[in-house]
Amino acid sequence: MSHLNQLISHFGQEKVILDPTLLKTYQSDRYQHVLNQALVAVTPTKKEDLAYLLKFANKHKIPLTIRAAGTSTTGAATPKKNTILVLMSKLNKILEIDPLNKIAVVEPGVITAELQNKVEALGLFYPPDPASLNECTLGGNVMQNAGGARALKYGVTRNYVLGLEGYWANGKKFKFGGKILKARHGYDLLQLLIGSEGTLGVITKIYLKLINKPANTRSVLVGFNSYQKASTLFQQITKAQLIPDTFEFMDEFSVKAAEQFLKIEPILKNKAYFLIQLAAETESELNRQTDILLTNVKSLQGAYKIPKNETENQQIWQLRRCISDATKQISFGKLSQDIVVPLSEVPKYMVYLKKLSSASTKVIGFGHLGDGNIHLNILNLKSKTDNWLYEAKKIEKRLIKYALKLGGTISGEHGFGLAKKEYLSLLYSSREINDFRKIKKLFDPNYILNPGNIF
Repeated sequence: MSHLNQLISHFGQEKVILDPTLLKTYQSDRYQHVLNQALVAVTPTKKEDLAYLLKFANKHKIPLTIRAAGTSTTGAATPKKNTILVLMSKLNKILEIDPLNKIAVVEPGVITAELQNKVEALGLFYPPDPASLNECTLGGNVMQNAGGARALKYGVTRNYVLGLEGYWANGKKFKFGGKILKARHGYDLLQLLIGSEGTLGVITKIYLKLINKPANTRSVLVGFNSYQKASTLFQQITKAQLIPDTFEFMDEFSVKAAEQFLKIEPILKNKAYFLIQLAAETESELNRQTDILLTNVKSLQGAYKIPKNETENQQIWQLRRCISDATKQISFGKLSQDIVVPLSEVPKYMVYLKKLSSASTKVIGFGHLGDGNIHLNILNLKSKTDNWLYEAKKIEKRLIKYALKLGGTISGEHGFGLAKKEYLSLLYSSREINDFRKIKKLFDPNYILNPGNIF
């Protein structure tokens, strides 16, 4: 208890949460199959607070769990027992938007959509767009190397991080990159930090690359009765030199759940749905791209819907973005994963996952067709049975093994966290896992940052 009194004395009562009821609200992120209550939660408001916490944690050997918005789906922000939970929500300032150099400088607690809205008002563009963009933070995006629908054309978070400042787990400061577009020297520790899931260091400042905002965009909702036709469509339009901003896919079950959740009438009636966004500098170029797309859709006997206004545009995008919440609402339990397979194998994988469904368990897949990233949901449609999670985990393992059999991998953008630790040996050799642990030990000798996550 004396340790906790030290924290209260340093931070003040208003920054320290000891109430078990309040701490319970942070016992997991969106991966709710592991629940732990932290010893205490602290809300830093400046980088010096983080320096103090790291020094305190290393001295007393009390682990820290770094939590941004808690939107991770893999348990990456789930605290361990007897740990200090570090809530990053107050480190939320946009420090600078530099239109000349096309760079934004932010603290880690800035909400992704907030930055996007600010820079777009200036004619600039920050492309990464995870589905939780209205809730998730840029610091969390960096630590998870978040992707999103626009990754097909623009890449993922790591493609826009120009620099990071912060502290390694051992308390030592780091600063890599900054307001520069090129730097090629030494080992690339900047890229090591991106996607490290809060296990190596804590970020205090992020430098992000911006690009010009596309002058014209258009969304098209396409429906087919097979994924093979959509795969053919993607091949045909890319062969015609058309690279869309997005090429999202949703199955029939997901779309019906989303329509029910949003309380809207069906827009199309098909077995497989694809949300495609085009972008161009001129309206004539946008129309040319649209003609290419629709000509190929019609040749494959597909249906389509082009929104007439922004309200309709937002509606079809809500279909895609609300699937996770919609399926959660209609199920008694849900186990989520994300995998990646080669583009050509997506139709085969979708056929396979449907075979794993039963009367009580539904397996669905949706995500990013353009880069082969499939978000898997295993849903309990019957009741809260004691053995449902056990059965769901067996299905999950089959899904992951099949992705690997097709030449894929076990995560595209959600990371490992607690959810995928058991599958690391399917992907890496024991020697490789040991090498990863050596890197962890180098920067975090006392294992005080997110211990148990990944390794």
